[in-house]
Amino acid sequence: MHYWQIILVGSFVVIFVIIYAVTIFFWSKDTCPIGTFPCYNSTTCVPQRNVCNFHKDCTEGDDEDPALCANLSGSLNMISRTLSKSSAKKFDYHNLYPLCSLTGFPKGCLCILQFRIVCKNRNLTEIPIGISDNVSHLILSNNSIGVINPASIANYNLKVLHLEGNTLQTIAPQVFAQQTNMERLFLMKNNLQEIKRGSFDGLINLLWIFLNHNHLTYLEMDAFNDLRSLEWMDLSNNHLSLENETFPPLPQLLELFLSNNNVSRVQGRTFSQLTNLELLCLKNNVIRFVSVNSFMKLKNLRELNLYGNYLTQLPNKLFDSLSSLGSLYLGQNPLYYLPRHLFYKMENLQSLNLDGIEIENIDLSIFSTTPNLKSVYFKKYFYCTFAPRVRRCRPLSDGISSVDQLLAKPILRYAIWITCFVTCIGNAMVIYERMTSRDENKVLSLVIKNLAASDFIMGIYMVIIAGYDLKFRNIYNKVAHEWISSWPCTFAGVLAMVSSEVSVLLLVFMSVERFLIIAVPFGRFSSIDVKKCALILGCIWILGVGLAIIPVLQFYSSTKFYGLNALCLPLHTTQAYHVGWEYSAFIVLGINFVSLITITLVYCIMFISILRTRSATTLPRKDYEFAIRFFFIVFTNGCCWFPSVLVNVLLLLGKEISGDLHAWLVVFILPINSAINPILYTFTTPKYRFNSKKVLVFFNMISQSQRSSLEKTTQGQTVPSSGGAFLTSSSI
Repeated sequence: MHYWQIILVGSFVVIFVIIYAVTIFFWSKDTCPIGTFPCYNSTTCVPQRNVCNFHKDCTEGDDEDPALCANLSGSLNMISRTLSKSSAKKFDYHNLYPLCSLTGFPKGCLCILQFRIVCKNRNLTEIPIGISDNVSHLILSNNSIGVINPASIANYNLKVLHLEGNTLQTIAPQVFAQQTNMERLFLMKNNLQEIKRGSFDGLINLLWIFLNHNHLTYLEMDAFNDLRSLEWMDLSNNHLSLENETFPPLPQLLELFLSNNNVSRVQGRTFSQLTNLELLCLKNNVIRFVSVNSFMKLKNLRELNLYGNYLTQLPNKLFDSLSSLGSLYLGQNPLYYLPRHLFYKMENLQSLNLDGIEIENIDLSIFSTTPNLKSVYFKKYFYCTFAPRVRRCRPLSDGISSVDQLLAKPILRYAIWITCFVTCIGNAMVIYERMTSRDENKVLSLVIKNLAASDFIMGIYMVIIAGYDLKFRNIYNKVAHEWISSWPCTFAGVLAMVSSEVSVLLLVFMSVERFLIIAVPFGRFSSIDVKKCALILGCIWILGVGLAIIPVLQFYSSTKFYGLNALCLPLHTTQAYHVGWEYSAFIVLGINFVSLITITLVYCIMFISILRTRSATTLPRKDYEFAIRFFFIVFTNGCCWFPSVLVNVLLLLGKEISGDLHAWLVVFILPINSAINPILYTFTTPKYRFNSKKVLVFFNMISQSQRSSLEKTTQGQTVPSSGGAFLTSSSI
């Protein structure tokens, strides 16, 4: 085969692989972009703003699933949305006006539903006086009221006072002393800085109090002594630290919101007297310490939110008394360790948020005492394999696997079977052809047989993965942890590592050997003999197997090095600092990347030498042909190795790698060179083309022979007679 033919075939293979790779990548991309909600069993993508908006956008309504909405939004937001939805109904105030039973309200205000006054956005500086004393609701939001004058409300018997969005800076003691029937008090979005003793005296029937979005730095807890009927208190979005503070007994309080404050420590006595509390929200504070007795008295607590704090560890028995707890939010805390028995007595736990937490000590037993757990939210899909009984686990996928499938996307299944078939058949044909034919260059033939053997091992690895994908179809999450922690998975990972490293080292050896033959002038370096070559190849195999076995021996008590993903692939591309990351970085950067640089430099020098000495050299044409052919081998292998190196570097630098890129890399890019190699280093040779022609001629002769036999047979078939009967030629 001439130079141009080799270049033509090599270029065609490279272009075909590039097109195939790009096609696989785009077909394997998730249909739902970041920021959208993927509907279950559907290609519909719902914008996050439409999730839990009381309208079913998914065909099965999973975007409005009550458990999902409660977990994503929390009780406060869900109740707020419900209230907003009901208040958003457009009343025709003018038609309701005739129902008004009040007099004396300011001009521009509305009287609705008999006893309710609405004075929104009227630039009021004080609470209106002179309204009929039977007024029940005063809605005075978004005005400029700076002080609550006791005289202005003394004659009213209010149930609701809404002062949201005003300029209140303080609440005078005894100001609500006469409002014994008030049920709801809204003071959010003002300029309150402290609550003093006596501020809420007299509110014995108050059910709701909203003090959120103020500038509160201090609470005199005695101010809440009279709120014996209080059910809902919101103190979120202030500057409270609660240092050495204890809430007074509030026997009816069910929900307490303290998110987005400056709470740094939760002591055992802080909430000890709120014995009927069902929801406690401490989200987005700066909590670094939680006493083991912090929640001991809260035996009725159903939801606890510690999301987004600075907790690095939790006491082992912190939640032991919370047997009624249904939802627990611990996500986005720098927890480096979760006690194995942290959830030991939480039989009723249904939702657990561990988003953003690296759980190094995770094992199956950590969720074994939570039989009713239905929803769990992790930082990465890998942790879902440790909760096989949980019906709803997020994230849904790592780009490769999902809750139901080892290979989540059909395109990945097709790709691995195609690559597996081409790899196994191609390399088996190369080995057979090299073993049955007599090659003049026995050294080169020996090297190519070893390279084909290492690539064939990658084919076996893909057969194992594809086979287990079929076996685990639709039940993967139930057996996921069992699979990734099994020795078959480890064996598959070892095969992949052996194939990859032996191939790398063989290509380095072949590159250096060709370089010395071509670039060293006057033939001062002759090709090595078969014995030396066999010795070098043996050392390469020993080194490759050793590199694959070392992590198994190092981490003999577990299979975590090869079991961090469903493909058991040892070259990790999803996280930087995993188990054995130092060894993985040594393989990828210390061996593969250095080998890639070495091969590139050798080939650059070799081709420069050829160009400079071509007119005077006596180098045989077959060596030139081999150099060109081998250039394409090195180029395609480099294109497969370089993305892996780049991804590992980016991971070590703290960059996030998308699940789509991760899947494309480990399912297609890394194994594809094992399928390309036999095409490039054997199928493009003149000898193999000649043998292929012989095979084709042989099959053509068989086809012609069968056609000739068929023609003879048809001559003896039946022919119609004039009488309509059918006679055979022999009977005639």
